[in-house]
Amino acid sequence: MLAFALCLAAPLQTTWFVDSAGTAPGSGTVADPYTRVDFAVAQATTLTGDTILVEPGTYLNEAIDFGGKDLIVRSTGGPQVTVLEGLIAPISSAPILRLAGGQSLSSRFEGFTLAAQAGDWTNGFDGQGGAIYCAASDATLHNLIVRQSTTRHFGPAREGAGIYVAGGVLEISETVFEDLGEDLSFGNGGGIYASQSILRLSDCTFQRCFGSFGGGVYARLSSVTAQNTTFRDSSPPPGGGSGGALALFGSSLDLISCQVVNHRPGFEGAAIFASAGSTLDVRDSLFEGNRALFDPYNGSGIFMESGASATVTGSTFRANRGQFGSAIFGPADIVDCRFEDNVAFGGGQLGCGGAVAGSGTITGSIFSGNTATDTFSSGGGAINGTWDVDFCTFVDNTAMNFNGTTVASAAAGNVTIKNSIVLGGAAPRISRTTGTATFSNVEGGFPGTGNFDVPESLWPDFALLPDSPSIDSADPASPLDPDGTRADRGAIPFDPLRCEAGCTGPLGATTCTANPNSTGQSAALTGLGDPAASENRLVLNVTQTPAGSLGFFLASETAGNQTLGGGSQGLLCLGGNVLRFSNTVLDDRGIGIVSFRPRLDSFPQGGAVLAGETWFFQYWFRDANPQVTSNTSSALAVTFQ
Repeated sequence: MLAFALCLAAPLQTTWFVDSAGTAPGSGTVADPYTRVDFAVAQATTLTGDTILVEPGTYLNEAIDFGGKDLIVRSTGGPQVTVLEGLIAPISSAPILRLAGGQSLSSRFEGFTLAAQAGDWTNGFDGQGGAIYCAASDATLHNLIVRQSTTRHFGPAREGAGIYVAGGVLEISETVFEDLGEDLSFGNGGGIYASQSILRLSDCTFQRCFGSFGGGVYARLSSVTAQNTTFRDSSPPPGGGSGGALALFGSSLDLISCQVVNHRPGFEGAAIFASAGSTLDVRDSLFEGNRALFDPYNGSGIFMESGASATVTGSTFRANRGQFGSAIFGPADIVDCRFEDNVAFGGGQLGCGGAVAGSGTITGSIFSGNTATDTFSSGGGAINGTWDVDFCTFVDNTAMNFNGTTVASAAAGNVTIKNSIVLGGAAPRISRTTGTATFSNVEGGFPGTGNFDVPESLWPDFALLPDSPSIDSADPASPLDPDGTRADRGAIPFDPLRCEAGCTGPLGATTCTANPNSTGQSAALTGLGDPAASENRLVLNVTQTPAGSLGFFLASETAGNQTLGGGSQGLLCLGGNVLRFSNTVLDDRGIGIVSFRPRLDSFPQGGAVLAGETWFFQYWFRDANPQVTSNTSSALAVTFQ
């Protein structure tokens, strides 16, 4: 009975209807809808928990204020056909939506295009929140398009041309912020301005948003999480700017699976600017084409002032351009990242650290084709500064010094390099005065324990091919590789079944099945790589051989089928002139797979594989079944292109 009474006491949730094509003012029913959204929200009969459904149309001079209510306001047709325009009166301005009554996240606003005006001016500022003003309130925003109005008497709001939030929590999803603050001078946060707030962004897009700081998002003493979100194409406002995507002041940022591309605001941090006291956690994201237009300005991907810090994991930095550390400038811990074709330039002054400049740790990362260029004395086509580098790969990084001073082409400064591969570029590749290296393969040689200079064998993405000298050769004190073997040098541990860049997939067809060996199974041969003979990338893998047994590969242009003599239990599936790769004796390295890359341009007896030829491969190995014997794998026929 008590529960029944409480149910009776609870207010009923009502759905109200709005249609600009109705007869004003309307009563909010389906048959007689309200004609304005702000009018529907303001009615005394509209209570917390109610839903307001808005029909397609263009609604002018809207100034919606939720007051003290938690409401759901939703369009029925979506943002492409439902437009809310802010006040366009010549002497007044207001945000389209005001949330200042202590709303909770149950307040929802979704499915509209918001044509922003100059926002709220009540606090004496030059406009706050051109589309949405939120103070000490929370809300959920979904499926919006926020853009600058094309019909206005004022410029954009100077703090948050799109959204201003102070002391609140906003959850924003599937929302586009575009063409905001394009004529904004000395204002911040073209998309969003957040102060002492929490922003959670998912599946959003910020494009062509501008501000002196924070073209996309300006955050002061705030927490920002952005997931699956794109920030793109900001350009400098008058006088230049920083943080075309995000500007952080004493704030935290979690950036997850985002794209940050083509920002050119001019100064430090063309994409992201972080002041002292800011922390960044960047994961699985792309930074590409970000550029500082003016000299000298640094860190076009991520710029951190002293006292800021970043952890950057699994991300790619490509074709960014700045003066020092065109991808990242400042203190950072960098893990499993790729830096490709970034350029540090100086405009006649200093320019170094083509990809990264600063201090911290770099692990499991790849640096390729990065360049530092200008008149300088330190260099570092890939990195410059004080870095502990472990398990990294450097290929074809360049430092071009126009005053004739010799500088390190890959890594300069107080760098400590270990378990790495350093190839290409001009010597010296590592600073010989301040740098150290151990257990690394350095082209041209470098003094240090465990170092060697041996030609490498790599896939196009710089993963190790089976004949790489860096397999099982890193510091024996380092943790084992994922396959349980001694660690490999370089960024990507060897995996015989890896098939990514430069690998088109499985190759060849099985031509005969082997006899069982002492495992009770038949050894199986498979191939992967590229069928083009000119690419010289065929990987042969054998499974189900006895653990630790030694063997080598055979090849012929002719198939066969005969039992091997001399006490062997193997079936020879090759005929004609059988070539033996007996200079390369193999075993399974304890992982159950024997992996081999035959050099197609250098077969035994001086032969080479040509396009159009079919070759048959087989693996011969020792066995005890139960007496000492030998056996063979199945055979594989590969036709080359």
